[in-house]
This record gives sequence, structure tokens and C-alpha cells, in this order.
Amino acid sequence: MNKQSVIILSYVLIFLLQVVSDCFLDTGLYVHICLLPLVIIALPYKWKPGVVMPVAFALGLLADILSGGVLGVNAGASLVASSIRNPAYRYLISTDGQLPAQIPSSVLLHMGPYLRYLSVVVILYLAAYILLDAPARGTASFFIARLAASAGASIAACYALNLLLSRN
Repeated sequence: MNKQSVIILSYVLIFLLQVVSDCFLDTGLYVHICLLPLVIIALPYKWKPGVVMPVAFALGLLADILSGGVLGVNAGASLVASSIRNPAYRYLISTDGQLPAQIPSSVLLHMGPYLRYLSVVVILYLAAYILLDAPARGTASFFIARLAASAGASIAACYALNLLLSRN
């Protein structure tokens, strides 16, 4: 099996883990573990935003359908993550404004820069997810608490998966 096939299968596995966690992992009202930003980060950077955004939306909508959740929540949050991934990479990591030729990973970028990049994409994904999930529920403090708890759990899960998938 060539390297490209292994990469594709790895990210299909992450997508399926997202669906399984949505269906069977009850983390309570405050925590939502999201892995889709890791898949969105892994989409080819040579693709234009006009291609990445519909693909991310389709992945999010498929996750919504397969997990039996509210239609459009993951899809809308995936749009936010796909629209911010290139500017976040350019601002946080790239010294010359260029996008990466390879999938960004903790091995390629080292721990600090990768965690900053992953954190921005995950936090913005989750902010959109939480706002779309229940816009009228709770107060600003509820939103912040849910965002903080979900971001911590999601960033840790995404980083751990990235380490597992980046091993040679």
C-alpha cells in the first residue's frame, strides 16, 4: 500500500471516529470532542478555497447525517474551519506567506507551532459549532465554559491522533 493510500485511510478513520464519538460517547452538556478539524487541516493545501469549503461542508454534513445530530451543525462549523485554515497557517507558521506542500503535522512543524495552529482552527470550529447547536441556550458564561472544556478535550484528542498518525 502506498503512502497516499495510508494517509487517506488514516483520515477516513478519523472521520469515522468522529461519527462514533458523536453517537456513543456521552461527555455531558459541556464537552463536545471534535476531530473534523484534523481532517480539514489535512485537505490538500494546493486546493483553492472554492474546492476546500464544499468538501469540508460535505464532510460535516455527512457527519451530521451519520451521527443523527442536528443537520448543519458540523457542516457549518466545518465551513468556518476550512475558511480559516489557510490564513491561520500563513499568520502563525509561514515565514514567507506560502502554504505547506505537505500535510501540517507535529513532526513537520514541531510541537509549539503545530499546537498554536491546531488550537486556532479547533477553537473557531467549536465556537461555530456551539453557536449553531444551541444559539438561545445559556448565557455567555455557559458558552465560554463549554468552549473551554470542548477545546481542551478536542485539541488533546486531535494532537494525540496526529502523533499516532505521524509516526513512521
